[in-house]
Amino acid sequence: MSQIGIKLANHDFFPIIEDATSLPVEKKIELTTVRDGQPTVQINLYKKDEEQQEELTYVGTLIIEDLKGGSQGEATISLKVSLDEDRHLLAEAVDSETGNKQSFGISLD
Repeated sequence: MSQIGIKLANHDFFPIIEDATSLPVEKKIELTTVRDGQPTVQINLYKKDEEQQEELTYVGTLIIEDLKGGSQGEATISLKVSLDEDRHLLAEAVDSETGNKQSFGISLD
């Protein structure tokens, strides 16, 4: 079994979906800024295999730029991650205030 997730600001792995669940699967989470005046959010996605407890495999990066330079925690970034029957991963991040978004797709096979 493996999980797809992100690394948080404190470098902990946060799982979003498991690819052993019934496919297709889609999850949506809300993220925010960690510093005052933060203009950019970088979201790195990783795959974690059960057999490799500590090792993460890099999957891809989403970058949302031109955030309104508000206080820590003010910006809301919606992250949607889905995995289809063919193990094709689609990730999309959207800033709720500006509508700026970025997405990517990749095969996990």
